[in-house]
Amino acid sequence: PGTVGIALGLPFFLLSIRLPPILGEPVKMMADVNTPLAMIVIGWYLARADFRLVRHCAAAYLTSTLRLVVLPLVVLAGMFALCRLIPSVDRIMAKAIVIAASAPVAALTTMLAARYERDVPVSVGVVTGTTFLSAITMPPVVGLALWILA
Repeated sequence: PGTVGIALGLPFFLLSIRLPPILGEPVKMMADVNTPLAMIVIGWYLARADFRLVRHCAAAYLTSTLRLVVLPLVVLAGMFALCRLIPSVDRIMAKAIVIAASAPVAALTTMLAARYERDVPVSVGVVTGTTFLSAITMPPVVGLALWILA
């Protein structure tokens, strides 16, 4: 659904085409409930989660490390190289990309785990854990990005 949505919406965005109000208003309403709906779903699973399962899951620790430390540093290195290669690259955009890369795992992880009948408790733990840990990992990564991409 996400890929189809992007494929349908990208031409409208790139060509600055506005939908007529009869179509545009429902699309805007659906977009407005996107984040709250994700938070409701993750909250429902969070209320039923057993975090003892996550504490003993090596994959959860590996996922958190890769997502919060390795990926942002790789993206930062890539943005640095890109800015050196092409000096006209917008530094603010490069910093924004690094910030997005250092953000915690999305609640979509839990929704997909539930949809495809995978390990929902571990996905809830990873989403929650990376959200808490991102308060520790994001400031140094963002600070480094601000310094390197100045």
